[in-house]
Amino acid sequence: MNIPEALMPSNQEERAAYEEQIGFFRVTAQDRQALRELAPRLVPLLPKVIDCFYDTLGAFPATRMFFTSPAVVENLKTVQLEYFTDLFFNPFNLENIQKRKNIGNTHVRIGLQPKWYIGGYALYSQYLFAILRQIYPDDPVRLEASQSALLKAIFLDMQVALETYIERYSSELIEARTALEQKLWMEDRLLTFILNEATDAIVGLDEHGRIATWSQGAQSIFGYKTSETLDKSIADLMQDPSMLHCLFEEAQKKGSATLQGAHWLSKDRKPIDANATLTYLQDQHGTHIGWTLLIQNLTDVRRLAEKVKSMEQLTAMTKITAGVSHEIRTPLGVIALTADLIHHRVNALLEQCSPALQDENKRELDDLMAELHLEVERLNEIVDHYLVLSHIKKPNKQRWNLQSYLQDILAGLRSRSSDTRIEMSLEADNDIYVDIDPTHFRRIFLNLYENSRYAIQGTGRITVTAQQSHGQAEIKVRDNGMGIPPEKMDRIFSAFITHRPGGTGLGLYLVREIVEAHHGTVTIESTEGKGTTVIIRLPLAREEVHTDAAS
Repeated sequence: MNIPEALMPSNQEERAAYEEQIGFFRVTAQDRQALRELAPRLVPLLPKVIDCFYDTLGAFPATRMFFTSPAVVENLKTVQLEYFTDLFFNPFNLENIQKRKNIGNTHVRIGLQPKWYIGGYALYSQYLFAILRQIYPDDPVRLEASQSALLKAIFLDMQVALETYIERYSSELIEARTALEQKLWMEDRLLTFILNEATDAIVGLDEHGRIATWSQGAQSIFGYKTSETLDKSIADLMQDPSMLHCLFEEAQKKGSATLQGAHWLSKDRKPIDANATLTYLQDQHGTHIGWTLLIQNLTDVRRLAEKVKSMEQLTAMTKITAGVSHEIRTPLGVIALTADLIHHRVNALLEQCSPALQDENKRELDDLMAELHLEVERLNEIVDHYLVLSHIKKPNKQRWNLQSYLQDILAGLRSRSSDTRIEMSLEADNDIYVDIDPTHFRRIFLNLYENSRYAIQGTGRITVTAQQSHGQAEIKVRDNGMGIPPEKMDRIFSAFITHRPGGTGLGLYLVREIVEAHHGTVTIESTEGKGTTVIIRLPLAREEVHTDAAS
């Protein structure tokens, strides 16, 4: 294959990779000639095709959000026209490949998911193939040749874009994983420091109530060395072991339980006057892994109360980082495998140019791409949750008309979901303005929608209302699902506690953190068997500004 020297990369390895890629797609001189012959007749029609394409993108909230102004849209149209012009006049050259890589990197940077630009390929294919049939209405040979060449160009473009997206995304995920592992290491060192330096007793128990960890503070209070306590039942340290049953039962039910008074015995069998807090521990999957016991001297209640608060915050952070680190690893292998399968199927499709074989392979390719989309979406959700959490204290606030914003949100949810059994409605006053981060709040409503959808077993309804109440904006998201059991309400906003299959356990935790970062509050009212209402209250925007950012 003869490629102009001026178009080849200087690096020999990159040059070889480019030649292999072009060869893999079986690009011929006839393919190049077919596209060049089309150029004079097709390029003048491209502006209309591009206008139709961006009109379609503008009809969907998920893609419309990337077009911040008419000037941005016009610039994108210009770039698209230049690209297609090069594609037809100078087909399959390195310059086009490099442009696609740059575009793929831009997609990652702005957060455009593969499902949207793969859908864009489908739209452009429909438009261009229709024009080809008009150009060659009575020449089936040239029509097939031009369709084959254009199909190779489209799938080569798709391959480059996906490869670039996956490479860039994988690199960013590796960086995120490294940062998480560093955090976990630092937190482990901090926990070790606390266990060694805390003056109060910190005792770790396994799921059966046997001592697994014994702090220096516990040694000082009880008089036992660590070697004397490991695998010892905590009941051996109590005056009345029968009280343990109630303590463990309450902690399992409520998450934690407190026992006050001189119920503990030192090594020399002297009573210890202390407060003891027993905490029920679960991993990110909700599996019981043990207990923590904090025993505090009553003479230092104020100091110990501050320490309890610090321990709770530390435990929450550890659970978050550990859970995210675990969840990132699993989808990566699936993405890599699915991408390899896509390339294999694309090759099979390009080797067969007849319409019958083309249709058959297209169906298989669609199935594989659907699997890739599902895994990418799940990975995006996990990573997005973590990234939002890491930047949640500095929201990028914009002024929005609440009614317009909620209308767009619900439209996006309707277009996103194929669940026809659920009806969604909006009742909102028109003159409510709030300062919010639209990306963060879109995450709130997506999480609430998924929770409601899971809670509604048959047909049901999700109602969103917005009104001004007591000098605040009040948003209610109400469903008629199965409701939340009373015993689960105490931990409903806890991190990595989920009752929804496939959930990350960060949904409601993230909702609360986002709302509080906007100086608002969130509460939940629920009746088992009747439904749940999530109430979000936010400060109103300043009255002197009345610009509708949603318009």
